[in-house]
Amino acid sequence: MFSSLKMRACFPPRFLRRSALFFAFDPESIDWWDYWINVHIPALRRWCYPLMEGRPLEARTPRGLDWSAQAACAGASPNSTSPSDPLWRSS
Repeated sequence: MFSSLKMRACFPPRFLRRSALFFAFDPESIDWWDYWINVHIPALRRWCYPLMEGRPLEARTPRGLDWSAQAACAGASPNSTSPSDPLWRSS
């Protein structure tokens, strides 16, 4: 159904070997059906369709974010290096 060949072609093999140390780059392992049905479509229904139909978005309380470097490092895996930017977890 989906192919990642074009995405892989954007990255030279040397980059892929190095990046494997920092994050899992394995787009073939993504269950695209599950992603589209359980993640993408519900997000469209919640955030996009109301705006396109002229309805207001549902109210929600803002989430509290801890911007400290300590909190950012706490979420990292034990064998990873500390992030150079403590705000990397905010997205």
